[in-house]
Amino acid sequence: VIYRASDRTTGGSVHKFYEFRNTKEKGADPKTSLGVSPLPDGTVHIFAEDAKNNLSYQGGVYMKYVATGDKVKLDAGETREVVLRTFTRDFKRYGFVTDTRYDKTHYVKEWVDEYFYEHELENTLGRTVSVEIERTFPGNFEPGKIPFKYEKVDSTTIKFFPEVDAREKKKIPYSVKVEHKE
Repeated sequence: VIYRASDRTTGGSVHKFYEFRNTKEKGADPKTSLGVSPLPDGTVHIFAEDAKNNLSYQGGVYMKYVATGDKVKLDAGETREVVLRTFTRDFKRYGFVTDTRYDKTHYVKEWVDEYFYEHELENTLGRTVSVEIERTFPGNFEPGKIPFKYEKVDSTTIKFFPEVDAREKKKIPYSVKVEHKE
């Protein structure tokens, strides 16, 4: 189970994803095991098992054809188990470089915008969860102060992976710098 929030794909809300590979497990019964044959188009019904081996229905997700050995990513939709709230806490504009045009008028040629964000991540579950958050920013940006593991996906997107303890509200502050050049 992976919890994922993205500006592009989930509209900023947290979605619960089930990910697995259509491969046969060692020692599994070949009649009931994954990976024996491709999975056809259709609805996958998801059940959770508790400590007493009782099953509870989690929902159904439509899935396209999956070949043997392929990875399956099922989006079970928006969840209330993990909640993400995003705030813009501050904004600074600095590093102005001016120049003069041919008609002797002055203009700002370069500057830097720095955005200070804060995510409030709330985990209502009784276990620690890892959340994958993907944010998109205007223009080419550079990460500012980011006190956690992250990766820059492309020139406008960053992905980070905070962990939230059981029944915890965690504040995640960070900043992003966007350079503007004429």
